[in-house]
Amino acid sequence: MKIGLSILSLLSISSALANTESSPPDFNFPLKCHYGKNCFIQNYFDTQPGPQAKDYRCGSMTYSGHKGTDIRIKNLVEMNSGVNVIAAAPGTVHAIRNNMNDTYLRKQDRARLNPVGLGNAVIINHGSGWQSIYGHMKKSSVRVKKGDQVTTGMVIGEIGLSGLTEFPHLHFGIKHHGVNIDPFTASGASGSCGNTMSSLWSEQALETLVYQPGYLLDYGFSGTAPKNYREVETGAFYNNITPDDKTLFFWVRLAGLMASDSIELKLFSSDDNLIKTHRFPKNKNYKAQQVIYLGVKKDPSTLPVKKAQVNVWRNRILYINKTVDTPKE
Repeated sequence: MKIGLSILSLLSISSALANTESSPPDFNFPLKCHYGKNCFIQNYFDTQPGPQAKDYRCGSMTYSGHKGTDIRIKNLVEMNSGVNVIAAAPGTVHAIRNNMNDTYLRKQDRARLNPVGLGNAVIINHGSGWQSIYGHMKKSSVRVKKGDQVTTGMVIGEIGLSGLTEFPHLHFGIKHHGVNIDPFTASGASGSCGNTMSSLWSEQALETLVYQPGYLLDYGFSGTAPKNYREVETGAFYNNITPDDKTLFFWVRLAGLMASDSIELKLFSSDDNLIKTHRFPKNKNYKAQQVIYLGVKKDPSTLPVKKAQVNVWRNRILYINKTVDTPKE
């Protein structure tokens, strides 16, 4: 009887140790920023093994074959000022890269950059085959080297625009024995979505990372209209108006737009009289981000624009409604 109990005890201890060794760490949010205010998730992990991409909530906020979570900031001004990337869990630095330039991806550079697509990056080993990957970091910002021990929250570099990327962000990835894992589901590209019961995020991170299927990224006023999002990201179009401007433009940048979304911009005078409004055609497909604008000629004989508004409907439900004051010239 005593021998039997001893064997059972040993088996229980062995099982407990095995579970401890194979269990993943809890991953904290890997950036020093205010999620939902100055940093946002633009692309989630693609849960589908085939070409039809879906995020963990069965939504469209991903693209085919994406094996990480893209956490973006608004523009290059914020990137240049420095947004810290931090270790999401304790571990040992496995590898780094720190010498690639920060630049928007050009079509002619894709083949050359494919082998180093994550740009400046850090890979951290957490034991039992678990790794976290931090990609597209700023050139010369990486503060750790191979073999360094890191703790949760330790600064390892800064967010950047290196490698195969078209906007300033951190690509955060998790692997287990070489298999890419979605931190929101704790599983790979299994073909299923909608299961939100399992997660590799810490409790605090999971509470912070509210799923946002469409949001207002930023907005501003300018004397000329921005041609595209890259011009917006220079920072030159944020409330950049002068008395000499002949036209006033109100622009907005939206992210996570669905094909069913309907967008409207309005301009008002100081007494809330409507000066101009425009309802834009619905997109034919999902848009990861989109810049739109509404302009009006500055005429002394007409009321000046004092307020602007953006409205976005999804399936006839208003889910974005923002009114802002025109800045002083």
